[in-house]
Amino acid sequence: MAASEHAAPMILVALLLATHPTPMCDVAKVISMRESHDLLNQRAVELITLAFKDTEASSSRLRTLVSPAATFRFGGGDVWGPTTVGIEGARVLAKSMNADEFYSFGWDYMDGGGNACRK
Repeated sequence: MAASEHAAPMILVALLLATHPTPMCDVAKVISMRESHDLLNQRAVELITLAFKDTEASSSRLRTLVSPAATFRFGGGDVWGPTTVGIEGARVLAKSMNADEFYSFGWDYMDGGGNACRK
């Protein structure tokens, strides 16, 4: 198993914490924890994919996904990269990862009600 595979769960958690719904909460239709988990996984992949690109179209979509105050930090154990902020932070993380594959663990728990717009 490659070192990058070990880092994936920590990176995913960081991405999930960094993403946020738009002010009108465009994910209000999500009604279960399974759906919420799947949607946030897809958003994390979308965020890294867009952040790796440096185009106006990718920047426009990133502005809807990433809060200007969102912090990004990557690493594990006692070795961590710099903490960066906002869209530029997402770009630093994406370029540091240089990811070309994504995988996600599915929802392995009993499903329950979910509210993807809650704080």
